[in-house]
Amino acid sequence: MGGLFCCSTLSHAQSPAFPYNPDVDSNAYIELTDLLYFLDLYGQTWSFSNQSTLGDMMYYGFYQDEGGESQMDWLSLPIGDEGQLLSVSSNGLPEWKDAATILIETFPCLETLCDETGVPGCTVIEACNYNENATDNDGTCDFISCLDFGCTDSIACNYDALADYENGTCIYANFPYDCVGICVNDTDDDGICDIDEVPGCMDEASCNFSSSASDDDGSCSYDCGCTIPNACNYDDTATQDDGSCEFTSCIVIGCTDLVACNYNPDAEFDDGFCDYIQEGDCDCDGNEPDECGVCGGSGIPEGTCDCDGNVLDECGVCGGSGIPEGACDCDGSVLDECGTCGGSGISEGDCDCDGNVLDECGVCNGDNACAPCLQVDGYSVGDVGPAGGVVIYDHGFYEYVDFESSSYDCWRYIEVSTEVLSPAIWGCNGSVIYGLTNEIGSGEINTQLILNSGCDDVSPEYPNYAASVASSYNGGGQLDWFLPSPSELILLTGTPNYTDQINGWELGKYWSSNQFLNSTSLGTSIDFSVNANGELIATPGPSNVMNFSFPILPMRRF
Repeated sequence: MGGLFCCSTLSHAQSPAFPYNPDVDSNAYIELTDLLYFLDLYGQTWSFSNQSTLGDMMYYGFYQDEGGESQMDWLSLPIGDEGQLLSVSSNGLPEWKDAATILIETFPCLETLCDETGVPGCTVIEACNYNENATDNDGTCDFISCLDFGCTDSIACNYDALADYENGTCIYANFPYDCVGICVNDTDDDGICDIDEVPGCMDEASCNFSSSASDDDGSCSYDCGCTIPNACNYDDTATQDDGSCEFTSCIVIGCTDLVACNYNPDAEFDDGFCDYIQEGDCDCDGNEPDECGVCGGSGIPEGTCDCDGNVLDECGVCGGSGIPEGACDCDGSVLDECGTCGGSGISEGDCDCDGNVLDECGVCNGDNACAPCLQVDGYSVGDVGPAGGVVIYDHGFYEYVDFESSSYDCWRYIEVSTEVLSPAIWGCNGSVIYGLTNEIGSGEINTQLILNSGCDDVSPEYPNYAASVASSYNGGGQLDWFLPSPSELILLTGTPNYTDQINGWELGKYWSSNQFLNSTSLGTSIDFSVNANGELIATPGPSNVMNFSFPILPMRRF
């Protein structure tokens, strides 16, 4: 780089000839004509331009255009991809070299003008980083780092005697304090500047002590008080009245009536506010006589039946001895074998206290099902069921259900009909139906409980109610269809979705076989809809059993 710097003073075109490069006109100088010839000789392109381009090597001088006319302009010469310049080696072949190398090698004059081993650095003596050994100024001279900036005002708190230049950071003391915060005019050396002193009495035992005083001015007084003889707080030792006299605290006023609730024996004057026992009360506290005649009493204690503390016995007699030993009621009756007080026991011909009889298998209240549970395995969810429906639930094992009206007591699978039945009311308005549940597997028993509850008698004008419609369905030749429970209907929202196999299926509400929260006027309906993700969802809710008709979707278990 040193060679490039010092060679910048050479003429653009008048440089000594390369010792190995032909001098076309033999004038001992490499001129523009010689250079262009050299480029043409080795097939290097060149062009003329009146503007320089970053990366080009520019020459300004004469050249001959295509017509043989002499022209003078800037010419752009080739430069290599990495910034090299075209040169010629000692064997006469062209090669690329960096600019510093080619200049040193090709221009002999540079041997005296440039030092190939020059030392870069700052050559300005006034600079902070002047290098006396540097031969080539590399532009790194620094004129600031060796200067000391600071506060140059000698009266400032942060005066810097070594600072060469003021930097505007001087800090001054705030009167009446010096630079370290000490007061400069504290006459009594109490740490408080004279200008801030507060005169006054500083003796706390005096009458006129001032808590804000910082400088005692000798004004303390010690004989202050009330000097008026008829005042409540008269002080016969005080020689200076301090304005504290008061005349009411020593006077007692109040009710002076002996029979009043608020009579004050110390009152000197009646204040006109006497209070007396109110009508119906028995004392001044507002208490009334209780049922036992005690003023302010709590009456007959809780759990007792009279003012003497007696309690009711199990026969309802206050203070009585209750049911006689061995008896089961207050009339002296005893329990029979069925646990009925005064009863006659199991009736002749019955097998239990509920009136049941033995079945053919010898089972009390049995269903004559002496054979084991008949199991039909091999079905999976999604298969076509025995009645032509779609299997939507597999219990995993067969379960025996002991219910007198159950039409199919042994089951594992649930299939849904592929046909939606016409809308109907839930019915049974006002009927209390015990035993209804929401669980999977309870729909059949729910339906039997509804059918056995007397709904036909409650609303004879509505014979086709939901449970009746479902149980009357005979799809696939089967007669054990039922109105599904809420949880059984919700099975339809599972994956995959089988509703596309049900004829007449639509989104909306369908009846289930349970009342809503045991209400006699509300049935549980299941509202099917599609959420934002396109998924089928089911929402249980209440619907009036007489005002709404919803579709019926029968199910059966097997």
